[in-house]
Amino acid sequence: MVKKNTRANLHPAKVNTSHNASVSTDSAENALRFPGWVGDFKVQAIITGLLAFVLYCNTFSNEYARDDLMVIGQNDYVNEGFVGISGILSTDAYASYFSHLNSNTLSGGRYRPLSIVTFAIEQQFFGLQTQGANPANPEQQKLLAKKQMHDMHARHVLNVLWFTLTVIVLLYFLRYIVFKNNPVMAFLAAILFVIHPIHTEVVANVKSRDEIMSLLFLCLTFIFAFKYQQHKKMWLMVAGLVSYFLAFLSKEYAIGMVV
Repeated sequence: MVKKNTRANLHPAKVNTSHNASVSTDSAENALRFPGWVGDFKVQAIITGLLAFVLYCNTFSNEYARDDLMVIGQNDYVNEGFVGISGILSTDAYASYFSHLNSNTLSGGRYRPLSIVTFAIEQQFFGLQTQGANPANPEQQKLLAKKQMHDMHARHVLNVLWFTLTVIVLLYFLRYIVFKNNPVMAFLAAILFVIHPIHTEVVANVKSRDEIMSLLFLCLTFIFAFKYQQHKKMWLMVAGLVSYFLAFLSKEYAIGMVV
């Protein structure tokens, strides 16, 4: 009788131990779960975009950097607005600047016209810097310099908007191609990209818009290429090729994508 009672008492203990282990496992799994809204792409895009904008809005009051003068401030093609676009598309990126110096201090060529075309378009809407200006008049020189600084502040705002758009497209690329079954991991990777300080110079230096635009169009190339693989629609193939061409026009290192 004693043995029987002992065995009877042992069985419930075994069942309870198993049940407790199951409860502990369920609790651990629940602790790792995220709220449903975290996986929603629209919410992720809004958070990522706002974070990019907030982190770099302190650049809005920035002025010229040396490279900005070479590509924008002392680029006659940019200052001509729409009229200068043909010159931008047919010459080296620094051709106008070096023509003022009567020398070329940098070896090699740099054909990256797309970002410079955006500067010319902006200048057309900001107002051409040469309109009504007499370089020999000191007062007009001051007004021209003031206008250039005002234009530059606006360009910094636009640079941050370009970066914001790029990180949202990057998020889409990470979410639907790289981390296809893990939207939270894609979100965290995009956030890490946004907050990483290595990107500060690219965003804060307006001339470096070529870097931003190159990444933007490379991501779009991947997106359209993978979507073409899935849906076999010709417009996706065309969109991918156009995106890759624009990545090349942004900066020449897009050739690395072929590898």
